[in-house]
Amino acid sequence: MKGFRFYLAALLLVLLTASCTELRGTPVPTLYPTEYIPTVIALTVAAGQPTYYPSWDPTTAAALETIPTAATRVTASPTRTLALPSATPTPDSPTATRPTPTATRRPNLTPTITSTPGIPGATIQIAAPGPLSRVVSPLELSATVHTVPAGSFHIELWAEPLRSGGEARLLLREVHNFVANPLPFIYLVEELEYELNRVSELAELRILTYDQFDRPVAAASVELILLQIGDTQLNPPGDLMQPLALFEPRPNILIQGGLLIVSGMARPLGNQPLLFQLIAADGSVVGNRQLFITLDPSGDHFPFAIDVPYTVTSPTWARLILSESGIRIPGVRQLTSLEVLLSP
Repeated sequence: MKGFRFYLAALLLVLLTASCTELRGTPVPTLYPTEYIPTVIALTVAAGQPTYYPSWDPTTAAALETIPTAATRVTASPTRTLALPSATPTPDSPTATRPTPTATRRPNLTPTITSTPGIPGATIQIAAPGPLSRVVSPLELSATVHTVPAGSFHIELWAEPLRSGGEARLLLREVHNFVANPLPFIYLVEELEYELNRVSELAELRILTYDQFDRPVAAASVELILLQIGDTQLNPPGDLMQPLALFEPRPNILIQGGLLIVSGMARPLGNQPLLFQLIAADGSVVGNRQLFITLDPSGDHFPFAIDVPYTVTSPTWARLILSESGIRIPGVRQLTSLEVLLSP
């Protein structure tokens, strides 16, 4: 009996030793920090939920294949196409076009030579009717006139003589005065009524300006065909450049020595000589000379130079007048002038 107790005590001792060894080898679980406990709980709950796998669908597969990767740029506005300029068209851009350069003309350093250099516009410009227009009364006049302070301008319509060698007939004349300080130019628009003795006649419309001393300053004219009946047929205006251009002398300069040098360019209307006159304020002619100029076949201006002798006993203001007259219808057809101071 005593031996049985010893044997039972030894067995219990072995069992307790094995139990202590197993407990000593098992690690004690480490506690999670307080702030991680909600996350651990959420993960534990999610792990217990069943996983959803969608059924296979070709449309879904195609949609999944079009999902852009991280290297693909997504445009915010799918309706706007951004094209980068390319100097060389690529196969992906069949409509690629190269920007068209703007043509820029370099200035020409070589001067352009014209047949009439330095010719100014005419001081009297008749815009309508044009040369050899067929006109029925009333005549509709349109013109631009350079004014003369305290002077006047005349509108005249002359018809050819009825007999060879006779005098031209004045069909109408209007006289208008300029004010003391007029505008540089005035624009005329008038209806001129006239009467004819024949079915048709050659006529000439003239506009002349005069200064305060009644000396002619400028004149311009245009030949017309006047009709008693019918329709007016207007031609375009002629050349509106100054037909008689004076380059020398300059206006308002002192001339001495009894000889005035005159130069310029002229485009005569006929074969009549050009008349140069120096007329003082009292109307006396203190110098004159004529010059024949051959017409240019192309109708361009032709240069001229001439010496005009004059006679004065004291410094005298005079107007240099260059004019051309007609043959078939006598009278001044075109005229230009300037003032100079003459001294012995």
